[in-house]
Amino acid sequence: MRAAGHMSRGFFVCAAQGLAARQCRRYHAAMNALSLLYSPFPDAESTTRAAQALLEQKLAACCNLLPGTQSLYWWEGRIAQASEVILIVKTPPALAAQAADALAQLHPYGCPAILQLSAAANAAFAQHVHTTLS
Repeated sequence: MRAAGHMSRGFFVCAAQGLAARQCRRYHAAMNALSLLYSPFPDAESTTRAAQALLEQKLAACCNLLPGTQSLYWWEGRIAQASEVILIVKTPPALAAQAADALAQLHPYGCPAILQLSAAANAAFAQHVHTTLS
């Protein structure tokens, strides 16, 4: 029952905008689209500072800090290992490049890994992200 109500609201939104069924599907896919930025940090302190700055600048709606990651990677010609904290940033696609640039400036590493991933979210959360940052 709830899904039908949701579909009806979606249909009425599309109908009000004069969108055909194909355009309606694209419209809802775009509205549910989010970007995730993934970046490892050396410690919780620097990760928290970066997350706080992105939130304050309204470049992120939500940031997750995942401590306890063990990373193995090539660095300066040899394999290195480090304990890191992963930062995951949730932002609309329109703000992803700006958020990634800000993250690069905030990052303590000289060559930070900042990965941008496309994601589709549930409608309520996607709306929250877009509304919060608009």
